[in-house]
Amino acid sequence: MRDETRQDSGEATVEFLALTVAILIPLTYFVLTLAAVQATVFATEAAARETARILSHDHTQGLFAQRQADQIFADYGVSSSYYVTPYCQPMPCGASSTIHVEVHATVPLPLIPDAWADSLDPVPVISHVAMPVTSVKLSP
Repeated sequence: MRDETRQDSGEATVEFLALTVAILIPLTYFVLTLAAVQATVFATEAAARETARILSHDHTQGLFAQRQADQIFADYGVSSSYYVTPYCQPMPCGASSTIHVEVHATVPLPLIPDAWADSLDPVPVISHVAMPVTSVKLSP
């Protein structure tokens, strides 16, 4: 008499491992991508808010505000490119103006080789903050 259970021996383990790898690799990549985007979102929000706060007190402190934005991006571990655009409305900046700060950043997809990265668009992240200009001066 033949043992029918011996013919299927080990197939469940192979199927389980194949299915686990097929699910876990994309899920891990999704989590890494989501973490990179979220870190950039937090960094752009904080940089826009801090830049607006500094420039609302003294709109001539652009270099100090840029250094603060650089430090914020470094603190969040974001090494992607970004730029800060402050402007007043109405111009020129005065006690009745509102300072607007936009921070634009891009998030490259993680674990993509440089050869493929040029053909893939990075994820754009834009944060905007508006604050009223006050007459208080800050010293750096």
